[in-house]
Amino acid sequence: MSNNVNMYGYVAASNPYFAKSLLHKYGYVVDKEQPLGMALQQLVAYEGEPVLMEIVENNPDKELFMEYFDKKFPRKKEDCGCEKESVKLIDYMNFSGQMQAAQVADNKKLTTETSVVVLAGAVLIAFAIILKK
Repeated sequence: MSNNVNMYGYVAASNPYFAKSLLHKYGYVVDKEQPLGMALQQLVAYEGEPVLMEIVENNPDKELFMEYFDKKFPRKKEDCGCEKESVKLIDYMNFSGQMQAAQVADNKKLTTETSVVVLAGAVLIAFAIILKK
């Protein structure tokens, strides 16, 4: 049997209280015989990226990884954010390419149309009930 430790086992061994609280947060009950690392790995398999990000945020070596990443992939001068660039319009667009304000106006119109249809349906049903009696 090998003594390989993956990220989940390492995080669980270094901070078992975090591992138990994360499992509890997502409604998982850990069997006393099941290793916490394996339970975390299964939790990520079921719940996906949000859980993985929480585990990465609580990795005891997170700062080491960040330092290595900064050395391996240094930022270019224009990427540092220190120079004030004009705000690009695309930064305020959503996935569909619409501006936030335009989407809000569309949502209000859709809400109004839906309300009118529901009200008309309620009036029609009420009228049908009255005529039936």
